[in-house]
Parts: sequence; C-alpha cells; structure tokens
Amino acid sequence: MTQDNSDRKQIRFGHELLDLINKARGDTSLSAYVKQACKSQAIQDLTDHVDNHKEKLCKSCGTIKPLSNFAADKSKSLGRVSKCKTCKAQYDKERYVK
Repeated sequence: MTQDNSDRKQIRFGHELLDLINKARGDTSLSAYVKQACKSQAIQDLTDHVDNHKEKLCKSCGTIKPLSNFAADKSKSLGRVSKCKTCKAQYDKERYVK
C-alpha cells in the first residue's frame, strides 16, 4: 500500500513539474527550451569559476585562460577583450590573407 502512494506522489510531482516547464517555455519547443536552459547554466557555472580565479573564458576557442592572455580594453566589464591573444592573432592572420 505504501509503494502505491509513493508512486502516485512521484507521478503527481512529475506532472506538476512538466506543467511548470510548459508555462516557463512559452511557445518554444521543449528541446530548445532545455538546450537553452543547459547552456545558460553552463555559462553561469563558467562565469562563477572565472570570477573567483581571475581567469576569463575565450569566446573563440572556449578555453579558460589567465587574464594576462587577453588584450586590455577599458570599455569591457573585466577590462579585457573577448578573444585570447592566440585566437585574435589567428583571426587577424586569416583576415589578412583574404
């Protein structure tokens, strides 16, 4: 008897959770909503890591590097550009060839 009640509670919780997800996602598909939520959480986790250790995430190669690997830019929030020096040099090299 206890097992049946536990199963019913889990099913009810599952339906309530799905209802909340459906309300939050609006008109977007569930897979797109989940993908965006996971991406947002991953970015938040990386940002927390970066803020605590004086490092920065390169927007080009996706690796976390020390702030010294990024050129200075006073207009940015951390005072550094978004691409590391290596990626910026590669970008400039490819752009110059064209």
